[in-house]
Amino acid sequence: MAENCGQASGLIAARVRDPFFQATTQLQIISLISYAQQVVNGALSDVVQNAPLLLQPRTLIYQLSTFLPSAIKVLAVTDASGRDLDPIMEIAGLQQLEMKWPVAVADAPRGFVQVGADLLVIYPAVRSQQTLTVKYSRLTPQVANPPDSTVVPNEDDSAVNALTEALLLLKNRDLNAVAATMERFNGRIKELDEERR
Repeated sequence: MAENCGQASGLIAARVRDPFFQATTQLQIISLISYAQQVVNGALSDVVQNAPLLLQPRTLIYQLSTFLPSAIKVLAVTDASGRDLDPIMEIAGLQQLEMKWPVAVADAPRGFVQVGADLLVIYPAVRSQQTLTVKYSRLTPQVANPPDSTVVPNEDDSAVNALTEALLLLKNRDLNAVAATMERFNGRIKELDEERR
């Protein structure tokens, strides 16, 4: 389920015409692999986790970095009975549901929307404390050494490598190669996304 970062960094260095790590060290390439892995997981949501979220009375807005610090993207929210809350695509959708949504209160929440990277709105606010379960795409762990491995599924490794290669080509100011590599990366992300649907 994982690719060895030492082998991947060697392959990527050879593809950007630096097989002996003279322009960029192996550890720098591995750091870029770690970053690329986080970007790919953010796009595809392969590494997920569930966590409880305690709702406070009359509170709509929750800061993800406080309650779920490793969350990248909220995928689903369920209440204690297992009922899924309705996902709302954008914050403007709340106003379409109810003009006074910021002060709306009910016995049970009906929907949720993630606003930006750090806010989660649970609509409407509840009268008493309740616990919800939040399923989210989580931040992948940092890889820092050649023996470390990626944590995204094997099929995602080609996308991770393509993004890392594009970043190195950008650093080397090889803009024509960057455009071609980003096309390959975008194509692979679309392929992977379609496979999961």
